[in-house]
Amino acid sequence: MRKISKAAVGVFAGVLLLGLIVWLTSRPKILQSGPPPMVRVECQPEQVEVMILGTFHFTQQEEVDLLHPDRQEELAQMVSQLAMFAPDKVTVEYPYARNDELKASYQRYLGISADSVRSRNEITQIGFRLGRQLGHDRVFGVDVPMNLWHDSIRVFDEQYPGARGRLRRRWNVRYPPSPEPESGASLEEMLRPWNTDAPPGNAEYGLFMPLVEGDIYAGALKLRPWYDRNLRIVQNFFRVLEDGDQRLFLVIGGSHVRVLRQILELTPQFCAVDPLGFMTDAQTP
Repeated sequence: MRKISKAAVGVFAGVLLLGLIVWLTSRPKILQSGPPPMVRVECQPEQVEVMILGTFHFTQQEEVDLLHPDRQEELAQMVSQLAMFAPDKVTVEYPYARNDELKASYQRYLGISADSVRSRNEITQIGFRLGRQLGHDRVFGVDVPMNLWHDSIRVFDEQYPGARGRLRRRWNVRYPPSPEPESGASLEEMLRPWNTDAPPGNAEYGLFMPLVEGDIYAGALKLRPWYDRNLRIVQNFFRVLEDGDQRLFLVIGGSHVRVLRQILELTPQFCAVDPLGFMTDAQTP
């Protein structure tokens, strides 16, 4: 039997090591801290990069005082970091059909100082603030409000009394509902769960998908218009973009984020960009 020379073994080992290095460096890059991260995808030159920042609705969390000077400083710093993305268009969760109203509201916002703003809404605190910092003359609404309460839920409750609560209690044990934002946490800590690949507790799908008994697929019927709404939001991206635009920013309720990303992944004209990489705390390893 022929002996393998040490030189040959060395060459073979070197080839294996080189192959391992190539494989590791070619894998998608991900953020290394916090909850399970969003996989970073290499965007192609012909694609429009879309950064979606998911938030809790600021006006619904009174214990988080966004108008406090410390929070305002935090917001200003976060928006400055997001501005490094340099979007050509800033879009918000506001009806596309009412963009004239939104434009007028934004123009009024531009006419006052940041210290005079009393709105706690994320449209103003993030969307308008980002638009002003970038020097944009307007921001755009891309939402399509829809009636998301489907009659199947009523029929389900009538035909299977108590089933909705029973099914939710059963599955909430395995995956509890989303925790409320902690008032002492940083904004980045509050927003991070909405902007990772891990769903933040039982949002829309976790709440309704368990609701099925007999031939009544109540959860699926309830969620069908929700998916339709997100499809229409992406279609409205096409309506606000102009020739030459390369980057678009959207601030929207966090429950939309994973569905919108999925739609973007299937729409070749767009490429999703991770917002956490542009936020101050996310820069720390």
